[in-house]
Amino acid sequence: MFKSHTQLPFVDEKAKVNASYYITKLLPNLIKDCRHLPSYNFIFQQDGAPAHTAALAQDWIKKQCPGFI
Repeated sequence: MFKSHTQLPFVDEKAKVNASYYITKLLPNLIKDCRHLPSYNFIFQQDGAPAHTAALAQDWIKKQCPGFI
């Protein structure tokens, strides 16, 4: 087992985290950081937040992460 971490993402002050903000400001850096972990076999888990479940976000993740379920 290894211990590693990603950068802590910060949300702009007074930003509304909708699907558009999520895929342009947060997801690209989160996924990039995950791909630099010692093992590329990572699990990126989301909850049921509207920004996570929006079709726009789901489509973006499907294109960037082939193993997305």
